[in-house]
Amino acid sequence: MHKKIINKDDLRNSIVSGMQEITEIVARTLGPGGLPIIIERVGQSLNGEPLGPKITKDGVSVAEECKSEDEVTDLIIQTVKFICKKTNSVVGDGPQPLYSKILTPKGFIKMEDAEIGMQICGTNGSTQEILGVFPKGEKEIYEVEFMDGKVVECCADHLWEVTNNSGIKQVKPTLEIAKDYFRKDSDNNIRYKYYTPQTQVEFLENNSEMPLDPYLVGVLLGDGSLSGSGSVEISLGLAKKHILDNLVVPKGIIIKSTYVDSKNYYRVKLSGKTKNGKSMHDIVNSLGLLGKTSHTKFIPKSYLYASKNSRERLLQGLLDTDGHINKRGNFEYSTVSEELTSDFLELVRSLGKSINITKLHRKPGASYSENPINRITELKGYKYGDKIVRVEKTGKITQMQCIKVSNSDQLYITDNYVVTHNTTSAIVLGNAILQESLNVLENNKDLNPQILKERLEEASEKVLKLLDKMARNVKSDRQIKEVATISANGDSEVGGIIAEAFSRVGVEGVVTIDEGYSNKVTLDIVEGYQINRGAEAGDRFFNDETKTKYIAENVHVIVYDGRLTNYTEIVPILNIIAENHKKGLPPVMIMANEFSRDVIQFLLIQKAELNLSFIAVKGPHQTNVRTAYYDDLAIYLGGTKFGNGNRSLNNCEYEDIGVAEKVIVDKYTTTFYEGLGDEEEVLKRVSQLKASRELAESPYDAQVISDRLASLTQGIAKIGVGGATDLEIKEKYDRIEDALNAAKAAIEEGVIPGGGVSLLRIAQEMKKDHIGEAILYEALKAPIMQIFENIGEDFTNAFELELLESKKTTYDAFERKVVNAYKKGIIDPVKVTKTAFLNAISISSLLATAGGGIVYSKNKK
Repeated sequence: MHKKIINKDDLRNSIVSGMQEITEIVARTLGPGGLPIIIERVGQSLNGEPLGPKITKDGVSVAEECKSEDEVTDLIIQTVKFICKKTNSVVGDGPQPLYSKILTPKGFIKMEDAEIGMQICGTNGSTQEILGVFPKGEKEIYEVEFMDGKVVECCADHLWEVTNNSGIKQVKPTLEIAKDYFRKDSDNNIRYKYYTPQTQVEFLENNSEMPLDPYLVGVLLGDGSLSGSGSVEISLGLAKKHILDNLVVPKGIIIKSTYVDSKNYYRVKLSGKTKNGKSMHDIVNSLGLLGKTSHTKFIPKSYLYASKNSRERLLQGLLDTDGHINKRGNFEYSTVSEELTSDFLELVRSLGKSINITKLHRKPGASYSENPINRITELKGYKYGDKIVRVEKTGKITQMQCIKVSNSDQLYITDNYVVTHNTTSAIVLGNAILQESLNVLENNKDLNPQILKERLEEASEKVLKLLDKMARNVKSDRQIKEVATISANGDSEVGGIIAEAFSRVGVEGVVTIDEGYSNKVTLDIVEGYQINRGAEAGDRFFNDETKTKYIAENVHVIVYDGRLTNYTEIVPILNIIAENHKKGLPPVMIMANEFSRDVIQFLLIQKAELNLSFIAVKGPHQTNVRTAYYDDLAIYLGGTKFGNGNRSLNNCEYEDIGVAEKVIVDKYTTTFYEGLGDEEEVLKRVSQLKASRELAESPYDAQVISDRLASLTQGIAKIGVGGATDLEIKEKYDRIEDALNAAKAAIEEGVIPGGGVSLLRIAQEMKKDHIGEAILYEALKAPIMQIFENIGEDFTNAFELELLESKKTTYDAFERKVVNAYKKGIIDPVKVTKTAFLNAISISSLLATAGGGIVYSKNKK
């Protein structure tokens, strides 16, 4: 395919036609008179059945499907789509299994541990933020395999940014890639078609956990003697003498090199002590490497997740000892350690390198060891990244989740360092702003388009202030129902369910949405205190008949902010519980940051041999957030938080142990019912959290506090979307998702009269002698005029004057008359209106000032 250059005048014509095409179809869904749009879908469902058409009144869904056969017009349509995409605050489909991985600046975490506000690794060494986390229920697993053996699990809808053999980038779901990821040439050879980008990543280096130079660590893992029976030494052949010049050791450590003539090698001893009195023995032991042999060596995590510079030095140390550069200029590395092999793969992949691994089996008696050798060879790599060589559905079903990330390319790093992807009135408003801007530029040839853009931005600030001034707070169930009903295209049942959800859990509560398992829309309230963590060691602790849950009453809960490494740490506290229960030990839950195998094994043995009821659960969230949740939970249960500067487990009294009347634990969640904490203390904690939220320094901090409040007060509401067919479920899901977002936005920033009348009123405040405001004077009328057009009414001056008489009125398109907006419930969330307006301004002013374009042409001429 060839590139095609479009000049300014041709581009402007395409901008007008492209905007008009997408606006006409999307605008037909607006308001009570809006009509559903039928969208053809090509392909098959997971069970092999052809996909049926999609019917929706959701403007975002309609915009997503818009395309044009003309390349230039299509370029504009794809640009305009961003107005819809950015206005809709919830990420789309395309999740991964909960056990799949996400790379953070401190290493990999599981998808199930992802949290809003968490820092993750983006492409090209960038650090990004998780903006949203969305559970998506059970989905079938697809495997995507790459040429170098990397495998990623996802679902059919998971998105990938791929480049084809012609160098064209596309974003495609797994299901589409599966249909044509390879072809056979005339000689029946398989030719693969798609590549995903490769990237280097950057980590947050912790120098306190890196007592040795990374290069030295690499050399020790190669030619170091770490058995622990003697001094820490390095054996270097004559060809490796240059390594001595590159060694950097801590101050106080002495390098003594002796050439052993009989064996033709240098014996390098590392002796002495640092100023802290640490010998090399001590330092190597602190890294967990003392006593390791060539079969058991590994790379300490602090070095594996260090800065790019440190990882490159570590790699050089490994290659200088157990590797070499081949004739092609690529490295080859060999080791007999399986763990070191795994760590080496992670190291080089984090540096953006492609590799091939081969296991070499040695003949018996041919060498001093018969253990197989793992040989890792660097590949030149492909021009466009990692080559996809297999896409296969497994038939297995698992819980999945997706995230929304802050980086503009929507990419994040998943398993094996694979790079993967991640409203209506805005379209109408954006088109109106664009048309008015182009008219101004056409009638004022000397006007610099950039000056026009600046004046539009000035005018937009005025609009935002006026919107804030109009806002009314939303508190009542009726108001929430009205907002949700309007956003759900007039579906009062959906509005009622969302209002009931907030009524049950309060405006501080958490309301989520997922696919249901019946034909109806359902509402489930999770009462009690719930955290998104399941049982450690899985079903070995479960005790119900199906072995899928742990259920117990009068559960004694030990909350420990730290890592439990030895079972002797918990024996004293178990003895204290036993002393206060002469008839036998009650059910006991231990919650901690991490558990060693010894601790888990100890609890399982006690459970099996003494028939005791135990459950181990990892604490929720990460770092300081987790600590805060521990504090809340301890108050809810009437106990004390141990560890992390608080009371030691060795200094425990019975009163320090929290108690819940009932606990239910499954693979993914832990729920406490009727914690025995003092009610006054819980209310006091709630008041503290509300005050803290007002002072929160970021939206993420405020959201975390809101979630903590929900857990301590009335719980979580879960809306399940059901229907008779997949088509019905998807259509309902879109509407309920929009309605829930609107309700949340209304609660957050208030509401204004709906139906486009608020923008009409703001238009009257625009000054005709200010270029930007003059454009908005006309453009802000567009949404209400579109609503009138959709119901077959003329928007006359008489209607406009009547609507401007009162700040409370709007036009009821159902009853065809002017009404009180608040009494009738025709209201819009301020936040949604502001977001739509800002995105319309952004895209439209940019298009109006564009000076040309470049597209891929289907016509080679």
